[in-house]
Amino acid sequence: MRMRCVYLMASALLFLTARADAQQRTTGDYDVEVGAKYVTLWEEGGYTGTPGFLVEGGFGVWTLKRWRVQAIGELMVVRFDDFDATYKQGTGGLRFGRMVTPKVRAFGQIQFGVQNDGFLNSNTAFVVMPGGGINYALLDKLDVQVMLDVPFAIYDDNTFNQFRFAVGIALPLGGN
Repeated sequence: MRMRCVYLMASALLFLTARADAQQRTTGDYDVEVGAKYVTLWEEGGYTGTPGFLVEGGFGVWTLKRWRVQAIGELMVVRFDDFDATYKQGTGGLRFGRMVTPKVRAFGQIQFGVQNDGFLNSNTAFVVMPGGGINYALLDKLDVQVMLDVPFAIYDDNTFNQFRFAVGIALPLGGN
């Protein structure tokens, strides 16, 4: 049974890889984009959140030579069992993306928003979050997306440095 599962997973991976060879994107394919990802958040002090989820969307607003600028927004939820809290975060900002190859788009982004720590006496922080990532075209309207971000959560009495890793799917929906 295990060998059958391994065989099916390997076949699916080979199929998707073969299909990805035929996929090509342009910067305009990312004028409208939505995505969903698993996300892990690390906070200073050695705390690691259990994998949570992140949903995001982007809308192309400007083209600068080979770069496309998107207005983006996202919502994230991550649980920290170490101190019994569920972080909720909403941010918006700009993403600067460029096609590296016909299948790979690299991007940098800066976002601003709020993060609630989810404690019983919860506090809300202002968040500044620079980061970046890549999209890799798998199917006609399906990408794998990987992101790394460095959120700074600024509470009234303290600033917490965080590190965020997210991996999931993105759907480039084309021109707006």
